[in-house]
Amino acid sequence: MTGQNLLHQRAYEVDALVEDSQHIRLVGIMRDVRPDGLWGIADTEPMTLHDMRIELVVNATTMEITTVETSMLTHPQDYCPAILPIFQQLVGTSIGRGFGNRVKALFGGPRSCTHFVALLNAMAPVIMQARWSFMHAVNDSMALVGADPEARERSMRAGHEANRDTCHVWASDGPMFARINVGEKFDAPLWAKDRLAERGIEPDDWLAW
Repeated sequence: MTGQNLLHQRAYEVDALVEDSQHIRLVGIMRDVRPDGLWGIADTEPMTLHDMRIELVVNATTMEITTVETSMLTHPQDYCPAILPIFQQLVGTSIGRGFGNRVKALFGGPRSCTHFVALLNAMAPVIMQARWSFMHAVNDSMALVGADPEARERSMRAGHEANRDTCHVWASDGPMFARINVGEKFDAPLWAKDRLAERGIEPDDWLAW
């Protein structure tokens, strides 16, 4: 969004990449930009206040963080980068359920950088989406399509459990588990159904959800 009424713009960008056959690399970027003329002088260009990055290498099976890389390309004070080494405490930590609480316990308040904490919390949900793509792109033995029925069922159950109690749809007493618990198949996601319809493919010909 741009225009004369814009006061500030913060953007989070998170990319998930294949690191190797066992790991996913998450690259997180946080930028704060102030529009032109709003940082103290009559300027005609916007001013970047923060440009901070975190890269996490995550074991796709265990969700354990194995590598942490941090950088501050733009920061307000000379003192800011001194805090970067503290984030090595994330090595060995799971980025799965409860990650936000672990981040708060390790880096809350004056012991850390509030911008990196916010960025880490933005990055964590992306790993759940990336794992599904990773199964298809890298590890055929984990892939849903073409896997033997037992392996496929295990993968599906693991995916269901990873979603448990993450939102009202996936609550333990919510609509998805109500169907799963009685062995009922449920529909493909709406985004998948729309794309399949465009391609003339029946959902049942794609995956048995």
